[in-house]
Amino acid sequence: MQEINDGEYPNKDLIVDFVKEIPILESNVELEKIVEFYLDNYVMQKSYIGDAVHLAYASYYNIEYLVT
Repeated sequence: MQEINDGEYPNKDLIVDFVKEIPILESNVELEKIVEFYLDNYVMQKSYIGDAVHLAYASYYNIEYLVT
């Protein structure tokens, strides 16, 4: 939600309203450990921490597709 709310782009209000219906997945210690592992082992560059978080959520929750 933070990324969607950041910035200015066409149809932002419609997109924000649309995604409000999507449940937000919980963060937890295990997810934080996965992010740390990805960064410590160069799966993702440290400058791409947001992408590492996305990948950690996908891994932890067994999500097959990420839409960006």
